[in-house]
Amino acid sequence: MSLTNPQNSGPWIKQTTFGEIDDALATIDKSLLDSSSYSIEVTSGDETLWTKYHTAQQHNKRRPGVTHVDGDSQYRIASVTKTFTTLALLYQHAAGNLSLDDPVDKYIPELRVSDSGAIPWEGITLRSLASQLYVRQGDCSTFS
Repeated sequence: MSLTNPQNSGPWIKQTTFGEIDDALATIDKSLLDSSSYSIEVTSGDETLWTKYHTAQQHNKRRPGVTHVDGDSQYRIASVTKTFTTLALLYQHAAGNLSLDDPVDKYIPELRVSDSGAIPWEGITLRSLASQLYVRQGDCSTFS
């Protein structure tokens, strides 16, 4: 399998593009990453094409976490999925399939409940959720 054959994309991509990324990462001043950990994996439908892991040398003692990042590391995905959910909403809005000003309960009717302590979903729009502007009473602390 040749490096000069872009039609045979699997090995070609692995050996050129990912090699270039590895070379670029090697030029980064390691002190800039002393307090940051990351893991990156690029996959196709049937195989892992490239992985890269880095473990921070300095750890925040007030925020517990792993001390070594590798292929078995687990992440809290909630914050990551917000980005993809918002992107999906924006695509659907651009396609004319929904309005960002629609209330959430238009799409999830099960949220329409009459309990006195329930969240007032009818007043919460897709836009406010996507921009994380809606804050439920009691979810914030006030500092004086």
